[in-house]
Amino acid sequence: MVNKKDPNPKEKSELELRYEEFAQRKDLVVEIAGVKYQRVFDKSVLEFDNKKLFVVRAVKGLNAGRGSILHDENKHHFIVDGAEMLRFRGEIPDWYWGTVGFSIKPVETEDIGDYLTVE
Repeated sequence: MVNKKDPNPKEKSELELRYEEFAQRKDLVVEIAGVKYQRVFDKSVLEFDNKKLFVVRAVKGLNAGRGSILHDENKHHFIVDGAEMLRFRGEIPDWYWGTVGFSIKPVETEDIGDYLTVE
């Protein structure tokens, strides 16, 4: 059997490259003072229709609904505004399947720690 390489390999996006490194981490779930925290993969602000959407993506397993309170390892609290879903044309990337996303009430993304849990 001949192993043929794709003559036009698809370049990986920045998020795909970051997720490959992220998924190899040994600290995706940690316990701090008896509480399990999920590692944050991405924090971003999306702007559309003159609105800002503050989005955080963490390891799958962080289950929260609208109105839930997330808190980070620094004791900062964030109110979940809703679940975040994206639409893709073509193949859905691994980083999307391996993480869960939430929109949160407006905060500065640098105020969000490296780990989150649901209160």
